[in-house]
Amino acid sequence: MQQKDLNADGINELIISSFPAELGNGATGCYGMVGKNMYLLSSEIGAWRNLTGGLGDNALSFEFHDRAAGKMPDIEVTGPGFCFPIHRYSDGEYRSWKVCN
Repeated sequence: MQQKDLNADGINELIISSFPAELGNGATGCYGMVGKNMYLLSSEIGAWRNLTGGLGDNALSFEFHDRAAGKMPDIEVTGPGFCFPIHRYSDGEYRSWKVCN
């Protein structure tokens, strides 16, 4: 787990990685070739909210690309291959911005 203030609002977001070994035997099918899933969580009043949904499934890492001050960064989801999708935060959620075919 990593904490980082991604949008300079003074509140850290959480970047969480999960691995099949943490869940026990039989869970490896959910983790694909990379063997790891990633999540980006934001603190809201009394709770945490998953900002990335399933974007981090089978992700090796999230690469953050800064935008204008106060905006959530673009997320490049790295993993196996040569093209990595980029997701942009808009209207309260991350959506595909660059798609790999």
